[in-house]
Amino acid sequence: MYGVFALLDHQTAALSTIADAVAALSCDALKADVTAFNLMDSGDGYTAKDEIAKLVHSKTRVELNSAVKAGKGGPGSVAGAAGMVRTALLPLAAALWDLGTCSFDRSKSNLYSMGSDDLRSSLGGLFEKKCPSNDSLKNEFKLFSELVFEGEENYGKLAHQVNVLLGLVWKVVAWEAIIAYVSLEGAELNESKSTEVNGEEKAKVDKKSEKKRKVEEKGLTIEAADKIGDFVKERGSPLELLSKLKSEGSEFLDNNASVDALNDLEILFKALDKSKCIDKVTFDLSLARGLDYYTGVIYEAVFKGGAQVGSIAAGGRYDNLIGMFGTKQVPAVGVSLGIERVFNIMEQIQKDQNQTTRATKTEVLVSILGDDLIQAAELASELWDAKIKAEYLVAKRPDKHFRHAEESKIPWMLMVGERQVKEGTVRLKDVESKAEDVIQRGSVVEELRRRLSP
Repeated sequence: MYGVFALLDHQTAALSTIADAVAALSCDALKADVTAFNLMDSGDGYTAKDEIAKLVHSKTRVELNSAVKAGKGGPGSVAGAAGMVRTALLPLAAALWDLGTCSFDRSKSNLYSMGSDDLRSSLGGLFEKKCPSNDSLKNEFKLFSELVFEGEENYGKLAHQVNVLLGLVWKVVAWEAIIAYVSLEGAELNESKSTEVNGEEKAKVDKKSEKKRKVEEKGLTIEAADKIGDFVKERGSPLELLSKLKSEGSEFLDNNASVDALNDLEILFKALDKSKCIDKVTFDLSLARGLDYYTGVIYEAVFKGGAQVGSIAAGGRYDNLIGMFGTKQVPAVGVSLGIERVFNIMEQIQKDQNQTTRATKTEVLVSILGDDLIQAAELASELWDAKIKAEYLVAKRPDKHFRHAEESKIPWMLMVGERQVKEGTVRLKDVESKAEDVIQRGSVVEELRRRLSP
């Protein structure tokens, strides 16, 4: 129990400090007075909760180290320990309930005060679905109270119920922080996007001046930025879009560097066409990489199945990168693979096909119950020649074989002991169902092929 109460002690103390900051943020969004906030008061009307939180662990520690733990004091000592725990946890649970309720109410007030109807509607919908309500907090406190007043002597249950209530309050405070932040930033965003005209109408801020400020950082003119904005909208079939970019009157033909780039792309696209895989390629002028050492074509690979994870590989050409770290420039093309995303896709495919993810492709474990390595090598070799994925294990203890097959999720086991060697048989075991059959040694490959076939 030491760890449980230590965690309650730590989390409630942390919650108290965070709730202070979040409550002040909410009040700021509501244009309320925030000068009264300090580390001991989160604005929820309960100023002593932090002290109560810090007393939980110390009181319980004293009780658990008393005569009860040592086995002294008679049968009434356990009830006394539970009573001390109830005395410590009850005010903490009440403080958490109060804190959560006030936090929830402030969140609702901030939602209602948002100026944007769309923002209020969308965020309010998420809030209603995801944030624990006052009724949820009340029900959890009621369950805790019932345990207390029923004289429940299992203080583990009491601590668990407080921890459940604590988890709900954390969620409520987190939602309060989100709503307060959106309320504050949303107001500033609305102010920056519009201005009052004659006290009645609102006009948008001149986007051209904002664009001018941004493009000047890159040394571009507004006209150049507009043209780039038009170009990056282009996306489609490689050869068709390339033909459009190279057509008469195209501005790409006015620059030698862009002409060279288009000629290189033409070679690439024609090669893809001849290899009959150009239908899997999209020419996208908006594609960009975050690093500036690329000097030519860049690309991304995207999985188009059911699992949507974005790009799974990306790269391009970089002629000068190697020379930055050596004495010679070496033109190169590279790609990086998002291995975790690939794993996610593979797992999703297996899940969709009701398959189990396995750490190995092994289909059969050849289990030799003894120390006959020669027998293991002979039987495994027959399976390998038959293109059956197999591995062998030589050990006297059957549980070692079973544990290895289960942990590796190997579906079948071929078990051979002294008796099977004498009889010319093997035991074929289905690891999942535990079903087991005795088959002739000479029909092992045929029987396994039959059972492994879809």
